[in-house]
Amino acid sequence: MGTQRRGPGSGAGGTWAVALVVARDLRAAGEACTRAFPSAHLQAVASAAVPHLVVRVPLFRVDQWPEVRGSLGQLAATGEWQVLTVGPRTDWNRVEERRARAQELLPLVGRLPAPRRLFDLDDLVLFNMLATVDTARQLAFVQDVLGVVLEQPASGRLLATLDTLHWNDGSAKATARMLGVHVKTVHARLRRIEHLTGMRLDHPPDRLRMEVALYLLRATEGLNPSPPRRSG
Repeated sequence: MGTQRRGPGSGAGGTWAVALVVARDLRAAGEACTRAFPSAHLQAVASAAVPHLVVRVPLFRVDQWPEVRGSLGQLAATGEWQVLTVGPRTDWNRVEERRARAQELLPLVGRLPAPRRLFDLDDLVLFNMLATVDTARQLAFVQDVLGVVLEQPASGRLLATLDTLHWNDGSAKATARMLGVHVKTVHARLRRIEHLTGMRLDHPPDRLRMEVALYLLRATEGLNPSPPRRSG
């Protein structure tokens, strides 16, 4: 095995995960993170373009990460933070490389027009890549995937439901809570979207296409008028 660089205050190697926390009060965010993760190492980066807190979390096992990520999501929702996570790695150098990449992309979090509070680095890498595609192709993809939804009188509600579902990891219950509607309403809207598009949200390739199209729609809003709405 190769020699691993040691993490701050760590023993030999270990598994580490990182979260970048954007909050109005970094000190209060740091105190909350310390209570939630007593063994975490915190670093305030107040001089960055997007002031944030770097939270390095040591893990005994990689399978602890979902629980840690869930706790970060709860803290983000409670404190109205935005949290960008870097999944666990046993190679400290790799963790730090991804942390640096996350800090480069952190300004993109504030430009994503969605109510999500918790992001993963790989999400932003994908969005950053999509931003390099020329606008005409972006609009064509949106029209191909979501054009029929955009034509509906209730397009705003349908798209908001799809958007919120995505940022809540596919949870209809969480989507209903965030939108302030009954979960049956969420399911009805999703069935309507599937009927209109001919795609299935439980089919990963279809869901990915809709998520990408929705992101591109938000990114290109104002560049092209919406298709005419159907009457009735």
